[in-house]
Amino acid sequence: MSDNRDINLQSSKRQKRLLPEDSFGDWKWREGLAELMVPIIGSLYRNGINILIYGKSLVNESPVAIMKAHRFARQSDNNELSELETFPILEYISSLNLADCEIDIGEIAVKCPFFEDIKKDPSKLPAYLNKELESVIDKKSDRPEEPANIVLYGFGRIGRLVARMMTQTTGPGNYFKLRAIVIRKATDDDIFKRASLLTKDSVHGPFDGTVRVDEDNSCLVINGNPVKIIYASGPNQVSYKDYDINDPIVIDNTGIWRDEKELSVHIQSGASKVILTAPAKGKIKNIEVVVGAQDFRFIGGSFGAASGEAFIAGVQHSIEKKMPFIFFSCSGGQRMMESSIALMQMSRTTLAVNELKKRNIPYIVVLTDPTTGGVTASWAMLGDILIAEPKATIGFAGRRVIEDTVRETLPEEFQKAEYVMEHGGIDLVVERKYLNSTIGTLLNVLLKKAEAQAKNESSNVSIDQSLQSAS
Repeated sequence: MSDNRDINLQSSKRQKRLLPEDSFGDWKWREGLAELMVPIIGSLYRNGINILIYGKSLVNESPVAIMKAHRFARQSDNNELSELETFPILEYISSLNLADCEIDIGEIAVKCPFFEDIKKDPSKLPAYLNKELESVIDKKSDRPEEPANIVLYGFGRIGRLVARMMTQTTGPGNYFKLRAIVIRKATDDDIFKRASLLTKDSVHGPFDGTVRVDEDNSCLVINGNPVKIIYASGPNQVSYKDYDINDPIVIDNTGIWRDEKELSVHIQSGASKVILTAPAKGKIKNIEVVVGAQDFRFIGGSFGAASGEAFIAGVQHSIEKKMPFIFFSCSGGQRMMESSIALMQMSRTTLAVNELKKRNIPYIVVLTDPTTGGVTASWAMLGDILIAEPKATIGFAGRRVIEDTVRETLPEEFQKAEYVMEHGGIDLVVERKYLNSTIGTLLNVLLKKAEAQAKNESSNVSIDQSLQSAS
């Protein structure tokens, strides 16, 4: 081994391991292991097991992409990770009878007590892995016998992205199945144009799979899955049972129908549930509100420029319509790949919240699991009322960072919603099923308070004007 460390702009201060004497030979060896990992990962995924490295799925990834995912470990855990450590872990996992689950082989490897010895002697791995995975070994999966039927209503940018996500990674195929797309017919060759739009996207690139047009049956065969193209001008013109699609979940991405009454037409057409991708319109206890939300499944709910714009748009709409603003947070913090632009959103959203407060417009934040990082240093903790869901993780820095800084072991329940409430950080901890009634009650109180404040301010203005006239 040489004394030269693997120095580059990203790792000079993080690198712990020394370079091998033959770097290229080492690369070829590890590349070979990554190539062997590809079919194992694919086979596991088709059986309901998703393999990750520090949160990044390895499904459908190339050997080089898998190698790059290993390198990411040094940014997350300040440690190098090699295919020489993860391959024997993956190999043993493939021999187990597992329930459907996600397994992060990166975290499993790095936290292994004999991590440095895995490459030399993996014989101790079975006992360690059996303990780590005992909750899913020889357990029955909750996988349904039949997949849920999914219908996309609308096929714009959002609809096409959803179609991509649902057909590129299907797993065992038992959870959901895209059965139909409902659109308005534009031209005689409409179906070919739709296929072209799906396969080519100016932002997201080419579709990772195959799309074939079955014109006779009005279908797009996407990665072997026949998807019926249904032409209709409105939800009331469709009967899903006519297409042998029973109780589908309809994803409405048109933005045309946005309240409960309008969307209920989908139910009348045979849908079991409707998911709306556009901003919803509705009432909580007969009070019209503006609602925003984050989804942790999209880049960890990270908050960047687009998120900031969406938040501010919600605030502006709330001010324009004089409606309370409710936001459901779920985030790992600011989107660091956007650097200072993401950090700027902290001040922008804070200023936006101040505009709500100036106008006495109620602002309620519901903190879900997790709510961390920059969002807790800005808009997420500025609500008139802060509500958290049970056991939600709420904090700024991570537990490990704090313990390393203060050099103390923190309580087990530290940063959990109940602990934060006990120490005055939030107002309420409420289960999801009670949120509607709780928020409705709080809104009634806050709106009455706002009305009283407005009257008081109006009276003060009148008094001031009278005094000025008298002088």
